Amino acid sequence: MRNKGFTLSELLVSIGIIGVIAALVIPQMHNAMPDRDKAKVLKAYKTLNDTNNEIFNNPSLYMYNDTCQHILNCWQKPLDKDTNPKHDSNNYQGPNKYPALLSEYLNVSSPVSASSVGNSSDYSFTTSDGITWVLSCAIQTGGVPLRKYTITIDVGNPKRQACTYSSSCKNPGQFQFELTNDGKLVAVDALTRAYLMNPNNLNDRDTDLKKAHTLCGGNSGLGTPNPGNEMGTGSNNTSTTTNNSKETTSTNASSER
Repeated sequence: MRNKGFTLSELLVSIGIIGVIAALVIPQMHNAMPDRDKAKVLKAYKTLNDTNNEIFNNPSLYMYNDTCQHILNCWQKPLDKDTNPKHDSNNYQGPNKYPALLSEYLNVSSPVSASSVGNSSDYSFTTSDGITWVLSCAIQTGGVPLRKYTITIDVGNPKRQACTYSSSCKNPGQFQFELTNDGKLVAVDALTRAYLMNPNNLNDRDTDLKKAHTLCGGNSGLGTPNPGNEMGTGSNNTSTTTNNSKETTSTNASSER
């Protein structure tokens, strides 16, 4: 009488079938899982736009008129010290002003870390969602000084590289925006731009990486591409009036601090 069980050949065939099924299913499962880091980047972008709208359109915080036509240079505008005494501080003057206001609006409890080298100043803080924000302020000298900020966010994923997308960084954990002196927010690195061009799909990382590669001219070793006019990569957050024209632009989403 034959013992009940599987022969070696039957086991090998079964293992082979399981391996084929796994090879077909696992990639699909991977793509079906939402990219939490992409969601964080999209949320950070939306939060920046909404917060900048509130900051730059608040006449007690910034002004934009004939005497000050670059919003980030308007640091000399007095803050609402009567209603908010803590604004009567060096933390809310010069290049410190925007990082201090941003961290305040984002409800950051820890102090903002600051360091300066030459004409550049860096400010960093971490929000409750685990994102570390680094704001680098560069002041252009010569003529009228122009102030702008490079905003780098680190999504806090230890499985990702501590860099922005490039030929040597295909799994970046850092994403970059630029806030121009006119208050316009633009995506800088290629993967951030790809994310903003495909905001409704959180489970197609391969498509985002291919788009990032394309945005770098098919060679991610070319470095940071120039910010373009693709949908979602730029937003002017100010309502401004100059001598010759009036330009008003607003974001589509509501505040999400």
